Amino acid sequence: HQFDSRTFQGFSNPSLIEKDLQTLVGIITGIKSDNVINDLEYQQLLDWVNTRKAYEDKQPYKEVLTIIREAIADKVLTQDENENIIWFCNQYLNKSKYFGAVTNGIQRLQGIIKGIIIDKEVNIGELAFLDQWLEENEFLKNTWPYDEVYSLTTKIIQDKVVTKDEQ
Repeated sequence: HQFDSRTFQGFSNPSLIEKDLQTLVGIITGIKSDNVINDLEYQQLLDWVNTRKAYEDKQPYKEVLTIIREAIADKVLTQDENENIIWFCNQYLNKSKYFGAVTNGIQRLQGIIKGIIIDKEVNIGELAFLDQWLEENEFLKNTWPYDEVYSLTTKIIQDKVVTKDEQ
C-alpha cells in the first residue's frame, strides 16, 4: 500500500508539476545510468504513471503519461525513448521556472538516486555516472543531500567496493 495517495494533486499547481517532472527526469536518468532496465525499474515507472492517472486530462501529464506508456510497453527503455521523455519534461521545465536552480537540481538528484536504488543493487557503473553528474552540478555543494552523496560516492569509487552498508 502506498502511503502518499497524491489525492492533493487534484489541486495541482506549477510547483507540484515541476517537482514531479524534475523527479521523473532524475528517475529515468538514474535507471539508465547502467544501461539496463530491470523488472523493478519497469515497475517503478509503471507506478509513477499509475499514481498520476487521475490527472491524465491535464497537461503536461496527459502527454508525458502517454510517452512513458508507449516507451515501456515492451518493458525496454531505449536510449531514444529515454531521451524523448527527458526532452519532453525539459520543454515544460524550461518554460515553468517555478523553482530556482538549486531546488530543481536537488529534486533531480533525488530522482537520480531513486532511479539508481530502485533495484536495490548499486554498482560501480551507476556510481561513476552519479559521480560525473555531481561533478557537473557543483553549484549544489553545501546543499543536502549533495554533500553526503558526493562524499560517499567518491569514497566508494576510490576503493572500488560497494559494501552492504554503502548499498
